[in-house]
Amino acid sequence: MLLSTNRPVFKEISSTTTFGLLRNPTILNFQVKNNTTQVQQTNSTASTKRRLLATTASIFDPLGLLSPAVIAYKIFLQKLWQDKLQWDELLPAHLQQEWNQLLQTIPKLSQHKINRNVICSNSVNIQLHGFCVSSERAYGACLYMRSTDSNNKIFCELRGSTSKVVPLKQFTTPRLEFCAATLLSKLYKKAIGALKLTVNKSYLCTHMDTGSTKQMEDICCSYSRRNSISFMETCAISIQSC
Repeated sequence: MLLSTNRPVFKEISSTTTFGLLRNPTILNFQVKNNTTQVQQTNSTASTKRRLLATTASIFDPLGLLSPAVIAYKIFLQKLWQDKLQWDELLPAHLQQEWNQLLQTIPKLSQHKINRNVICSNSVNIQLHGFCVSSERAYGACLYMRSTDSNNKIFCELRGSTSKVVPLKQFTTPRLEFCAATLLSKLYKKAIGALKLTVNKSYLCTHMDTGSTKQMEDICCSYSRRNSISFMETCAISIQSC
């Protein structure tokens, strides 16, 4: 009796690019594509502001899932503007050393796997939880999706995030907190507009002390009447419209 030696051959499906992200059809996750060249990764002795900007811009993160890491590169770029370096001027030794440390972390971003499923199957309750925070160098916001299935099991996944570098002009702490809250409100409205499902509850949290009228007075007194009203109105309209 002859036994067949033919065995099924399984071909490994390589990752495909979808909207600039790597997607494996057999695995339900995304990965950020490493767009930096080998020269950009190894040439760490002759960096210029132009090359740094090109390297930072090559990180494609449309959902802002890597904002905590990317914001460090943006903060470093701001240092180059503060030092008034020219586009093709070589970095000083201390800045070059700091950039070399950041440069080593860029290829590692592509190793971070992002779950494609942000909602559990047979969900009975869906919530959005948003958080925002500010500091002297940057401020940001993030949005999590919390879903509960019929067995009362809770799933929580990051839906998106965003961050910005604080402008060179000095801002007061209350103003930065308002900027972070405004950023969160814009992120929330964008997420609600993109979702094709019903969200049962939403919670948006901030570190801002809303009960302190003294902070509000400081904002109004720090600027001219016209600018303070314009700023307050813009923040209030954006936040209250959520």
